[in-house]
Amino acid sequence: MKTADLALTNFMSTQSNSGQPNGCGAEGDWFNTVIPQFPFSSACNAHDTCYAGTASKAACDTAFLQDMRNIAELKVATLNFDVRAKVLFEALFESQALLYYHAVDTLGDGAYCDATQNSSSVECARREALESEASEFVRENITDFGRGYKVTCELWKFPDGNGGYYYLEMNCEISY
Repeated sequence: MKTADLALTNFMSTQSNSGQPNGCGAEGDWFNTVIPQFPFSSACNAHDTCYAGTASKAACDTAFLQDMRNIAELKVATLNFDVRAKVLFEALFESQALLYYHAVDTLGDGAYCDATQNSSSVECARREALESEASEFVRENITDFGRGYKVTCELWKFPDGNGGYYYLEMNCEISY
């Protein structure tokens, strides 16, 4: 068994098997058909499975990047090309891995929260707070003491998943 395959197997065996992996890309999105699966389909499936488990989103995303790098290293090592071609493939696979990693790191909160069994996830606590009526907000006025304008904002309070709260000013209006 290759090193990358072993890492993926070990990683997947610690996660829940309730999720249904779908390869690289978001399930049901039209662009899923244009996202290259090669050479990272097994890493993408392991990432989907990780999201369906109890690990944190950050742990899943970090393991995903490492899995892709391990796969790329093995693929390049098996190429029967000269050194220049191997360097080119290394750069190509690294770029692809970083692109996939940054996509899930930046845009993956929804997919993670829909799949995870991690009830204390900070990412999901923020999302639930935005969607629930349990979130609180208060309108507050901030005056600039005679400079001719007033700022009115909603101060939102969100549970952070650890018994505390996040605070965020939203929907601010400036009047002169």
